[in-house]
Amino acid sequence: MKIQYLNTDLILKSPNDLTPIVNAFAHNVIVLHNDKRSGYYYTVFESMDENLRHPNSVITHFAQLVDSLNPDERRLWNECYSKTFDIGYEGGTAHQSYTDEIRADTLVSAAHIGAGIAVTVYPMCKDFLEIIEMQSAL
Repeated sequence: MKIQYLNTDLILKSPNDLTPIVNAFAHNVIVLHNDKRSGYYYTVFESMDENLRHPNSVITHFAQLVDSLNPDERRLWNECYSKTFDIGYEGGTAHQSYTDEIRADTLVSAAHIGAGIAVTVYPMCKDFLEIIEMQSAL
């Protein structure tokens, strides 16, 4: 199985409750987490738009949402001490490299809203790998 793009999450960490931002984004995203953890607020969003199938389009979409926040919501956004787009890939089993370009305009959009970019590569599910190994042995 080839390495493949899974999704891009927007992860926020803040000293403030981020529920107003959650409410502002409500019709455009899926909220995976919005809770308080060890003294800070932790919120994770994922795009619900099936047409956004690449990190560039997802990050640009979120940047547009941030730009549409009202002044109080934008103040909450600005006070977050961590704003990260976490681009997720499934590691795959193929012995070949994988390249996925994050365009310059996407980097500018992320920087404009004060967000960083992280990349997470998830290992293949152990059960799936065992099935592949069993099929190969037949």
